[in-house]
Amino acid sequence: SSELSFGSGSSAVRLLPAPLNKNRVCEYGWLTPLLSSLVASQAAGVTDLASGTPGATLFVVCGGCPNSFCGMQAVLYTHMRSSPPELDFWWIKPKKEDGSTLERATLDRHSKGEHKNDPGRSRALYAQFADLFAVGG
Repeated sequence: SSELSFGSGSSAVRLLPAPLNKNRVCEYGWLTPLLSSLVASQAAGVTDLASGTPGATLFVVCGGCPNSFCGMQAVLYTHMRSSPPELDFWWIKPKKEDGSTLERATLDRHSKGEHKNDPGRSRALYAQFADLFAVGG
């Protein structure tokens, strides 16, 4: 068999010979400036445009897209300066006309319009990850 296994018994983990997720690291080059700013502790400012609440970028989760419905995107997690402060998240995307460049408008959370990027139906899935980092939870 070409499977790789780690551990033993019921706790064994088997890796498939071919990945089911077709994403490649090289496809996320559009995130390089944002990731570089995070590594340099210079988090970009963000705003929830519906509420006006400001915040700061924390980290990005890649790999859930592209898919046949939404194209290339990643999930941006942010620290929002609301009362009380909260962890929030939404989709960020590359520019439509230049897939190698971040669409800067998607750094802000849009609930409608051309750059709509709220998590929608994916909120339940990604909220579980956000809950791991919840303050006081």
